[in-house]
Amino acid sequence: MKKKIVNEFIKNQEEEFKRLKEEYLIEKGIVEKDISKSRDENHLYYDEEKKVYYGYVPVKISDKEFEEILENENKLKRLRNKNFFVGVYKIGSILIAFVGIIVATIMAKTYGIDEFLKAVYNFGCMSLIFLGIAKILEGQNN
Repeated sequence: MKKKIVNEFIKNQEEEFKRLKEEYLIEKGIVEKDISKSRDENHLYYDEEKKVYYGYVPVKISDKEFEEILENENKLKRLRNKNFFVGVYKIGSILIAFVGIIVATIMAKTYGIDEFLKAVYNFGCMSLIFLGIAKILEGQNN
């Protein structure tokens, strides 16, 4: 009884995997044309020249090829995320430098040259740290 339940569960998992795999391949455009003489739920499009109905079905690929596709997709996602953070850190560096110039100018007029130099130093260091982080992330992408 227990073995029957387990086997049925495994069978359901395999069917679900197959269905999700086909959906994924269709979503990514990894399909081929399937031609038929008659129209049905799988053959919705009509080719005027050839006078046939056709539909798109996922290309038959092995589980190994599918795993490779998923692995490459994950690599691309990680790369896109890193590129996003590189941009965030570069923009942050520019904003910190810009704010630092404004604050340093206000400090110079209000408190003198000593406070101006402290503000330039502090904001300059923060800006360079952000730029350095961006360059490190950028280097990891290559």
